[in-house]
Amino acid sequence: QKAFPDHVGLQLVISPDGRNDTLRIHQDTLLFRLRLDAAQRAEHQLDPGRTAYLHVIAGTIRADTEHLHAGDGATIRAVDTLSFEGIERSDALLFDLP
Repeated sequence: QKAFPDHVGLQLVISPDGRNDTLRIHQDTLLFRLRLDAAQRAEHQLDPGRTAYLHVIAGTIRADTEHLHAGDGATIRAVDTLSFEGIERSDALLFDLP
C-alpha cells in the first residue's frame, strides 16, 4: 500500500519496473490515476499493439467523442493518442495493456 500525492492530470501509479517511485506489478501493464477538473485536458500516447481501458470512478470525462460517467468503462484500441477532457471534476483509472 502506498499514498500518492494529490495530482491533477495523469499520474502513473503502477508499472512493471517501479519507475518514478510507482508500485511494481509483475505484468506488462501500466496503471494511471486520471484526475481532471472541469474543462481540463490530458493525453496519453498508446504504443502500437497496446490497448487502453478507462474506468470512470467519479464525475464525467469525455474520451475522444464519448462521454463517460461514474461507473462507465471503455476499451480503446488502434489509436496513437488518447485524449481526455473533464466535463466536471472527475477521477478515473487508465490501464495501458498489451
